[in-house]
Amino acid sequence: MERKADVLIIGSGLAGIFTALNIDPKFHCIMIAKERLQDSNSMLAQGGIAAELNDDPILHESHFEDTLKAGSYLNEKAAVSYLVDHANEAIGRMIELGVRFDTDENNHYLLTKEGGHSHRRILHSGGDASGFNTTTSLTDTLRGRKNIQIIENTIAIQLIQNSSGKCIGAYVLEGDDLHYPIFAKSVVLATGGIGSVYGSTTNDLSATGDGIGMAKRMGAKLRGMEFVQFHPTALHSEENKSRRRFLITEALR
Repeated sequence: MERKADVLIIGSGLAGIFTALNIDPKFHCIMIAKERLQDSNSMLAQGGIAAELNDDPILHESHFEDTLKAGSYLNEKAAVSYLVDHANEAIGRMIELGVRFDTDENNHYLLTKEGGHSHRRILHSGGDASGFNTTTSLTDTLRGRKNIQIIENTIAIQLIQNSSGKCIGAYVLEGDDLHYPIFAKSVVLATGGIGSVYGSTTNDLSATGDGIGMAKRMGAKLRGMEFVQFHPTALHSEENKSRRRFLITEALR
């Protein structure tokens, strides 16, 4: 058995879903989810999204500087600049795809000022449940796309290379015993982080760094591996036997 697609997306969090929704519908796309589609870190994310919804160069520069400062000036400046200058466009696209952000009685976006930011530029969707609401909204849109095939409970095991070293797909395990290759003209790794390699985590336990491992085995150069995002406040309970901990909001701290 084998499957074929124009694009294979490995991972089903917000990054993978947003990528799939921005691919031209004339191309056949396969997305694999390690567990259920709704099981991802994106569903658990709290807080909001930082974006200057304007073309004001002064505010953009402020967002740029705030981001560098928060990153101890170790950030890749080109990436930060791209993020700041394209945030408005990305938010607009999310709205087109069905995401709704919190507004006041006059239908103006409720922008907040949070840690590390010098201006009000944080959007929320359903208060602190922004991750759940944005990802759920985009998932609903995703399921309506006829060109996108979603395969759940499927883990990518190894990327496939041709004789020239180009990635042409991946070997996957669907369920417990169905092992086969998926061949694609383009492969996107949207596999998330490594929270689950630790003894306890607020991440979804499916975040085991698979994509990083597969990329390294294929010869990709890894960098910045010392930077691991974690949430500093979680609820510990002796009755909870899972390694996954309940995340406590920054507002409580």
